Amino acid sequence: MHNALTHSFLGAANTRPIQQARCPMHAVSSPVQADVQTELEYWRAEHRRGQLGYHAFDGIPEGTIRAVCAAYNARPDLTDAEAIKAVRDALCLTPGSMNAVLADWLAPRCLRHLRQA
Repeated sequence: MHNALTHSFLGAANTRPIQQARCPMHAVSSPVQADVQTELEYWRAEHRRGQLGYHAFDGIPEGTIRAVCAAYNARPDLTDAEAIKAVRDALCLTPGSMNAVLADWLAPRCLRHLRQA
């Protein structure tokens, strides 16, 4: 059976290829933004369990956690080294100081926790 429209579907010069529609179910998802309060609560709980190794009277380094969250929200694919640098820059930490050493230790762990969320 021959249809008058068949020619236009078989590669006539005036036809354009059919474009694939993007299915919303296959859209690329963006990473979830870090919630600073949730992270602070998580690290406070870790501190209470003795997982951070600080003295019982010490608090958690909130500035470090906030800086990691900000860096992650700006660029979720950053590396551990980039997270450390972002924290050092945000907090103006002197390399080798106790605060810098603590931030260098905590920043990658905080970043890993954010990625697991």
